[in-house]
Amino acid sequence: MSYGAGKYTYELVDGWAKLPEGWSFLDVGGISIDSQDRVYILNRSAHPVMVFDREGNFLTSWGEGLFKRAHGSGVGSDGSIYCTDDKNHTVRKFTPEGKLLMTLGNEDQPSDTGYVQDWFDFFWSLTTITRGGPPIQPPDWRGAISFR
Repeated sequence: MSYGAGKYTYELVDGWAKLPEGWSFLDVGGISIDSQDRVYILNRSAHPVMVFDREGNFLTSWGEGLFKRAHGSGVGSDGSIYCTDDKNHTVRKFTPEGKLLMTLGNEDQPSDTGYVQDWFDFFWSLTTITRGGPPIQPPDWRGAISFR
C-alpha cells in the first residue's frame, strides 16, 4: 500500500522493524529519520524511543522513565532529536544516542494557555487552549493555529 504523494510517496513494508523478542510498538507518536538514515520511532511503550537502521534492524532504545505520554518527534539541523510529551508539557532535546541535552517547559505544568485537563485525561481536547503562553509561544499565535 502506498502513502503520500509525489516525491513523498512511501510504501508500507510489513515486518520492516525487527524488534527484540517480546517488544512491540504502542501508539506511535512520531517517526523521524536522521542524516545517517537511522529511524527513530517515538511511541508509548516501555521503550519510548526505538532506533533502527534503514533496513529495519534494531540498533538501540532510550528514553525509558522520561516520558508520561510521548507525543511527537523531529530531527534538528544539528542532528539532535526533539521529542514532545503532551502529558508532562515538555519538549526535550537529545543526542542521537539518547543523552538529554535540554528540556523546554516545566514538567507537569501546562503553560498559561487556558488549557483545561478533564478527568478522562486520555481524551482531552486542545479546544480549551485560548491563547499562546510561555515558554514556547509563536509571535502571532492566533495565525499559527486554527481550530474548527
